[in-house]
Amino acid sequence: MGKKKVALQVVFDANDQLFVNLVLAGKADYLVTGDKDLLALDGHLPCQVVTPADFRGSLGLLPGTSMISKVKGKTEISL
Repeated sequence: MGKKKVALQVVFDANDQLFVNLVLAGKADYLVTGDKDLLALDGHLPCQVVTPADFRGSLGLLPGTSMISKVKGKTEISL
C-alpha cells in the first residue's frame, strides 16, 4: 500500500506556511523565528519553535558572542 501525503494548513499567512512546510518536510528540531504567529505554534509542531535569543541560549551562547559554522563549504557568522 502506497504512502499518502497529507497537507497541513495551520497558519493564516502564506509566507508563514512555507516555514511550517519546511519544518515538516525536513523533520526539523527547531524553528527559529521572531514571528509572533509562528511562535504561537510552539507545542503544535513536531519541533520547538523559539526566538533567536532562546535558541542562542540553548546553545550556551551569551548575548554579544558569535557563532561560526560551515555549511556546504561556506563559512557563516551569526552575531
